Amino acid sequence: MALERFKDVTINGRDFRLGLVPAHIGSWVLVQVMTGKSTELDVYQKIQSFLFAECSLLVHKDEAVIPMKIFADGRFINVDLQYDTDTAMDLYKESFSFNFDPFFEKLNNKIPETDQTTT
Repeated sequence: MALERFKDVTINGRDFRLGLVPAHIGSWVLVQVMTGKSTELDVYQKIQSFLFAECSLLVHKDEAVIPMKIFADGRFINVDLQYDTDTAMDLYKESFSFNFDPFFEKLNNKIPETDQTTT
């Protein structure tokens, strides 16, 4: 089965292309999440930077769709997004989900469910 490397989504009226982070970065992110460190500001910002570096704004020109990078060197290239907290948060959630939901689904399938019936 081929790995889906990109996914196009519409967020708050704008079209974006989400990309996968490389495996070595994804592994690091998962360790941070599973150890609870992802809530620390510097770690969260690093995770966000890794995810946003793989995202593009899709610009429609004539009949072509052109992916334009939105983030580099720890800051937004696209100035419109720099102060759009709502879109940035939605983009973070979508990108995180695209990159890591398959891992968490696989992990959940390996953990046996406990019997929660009362007797």
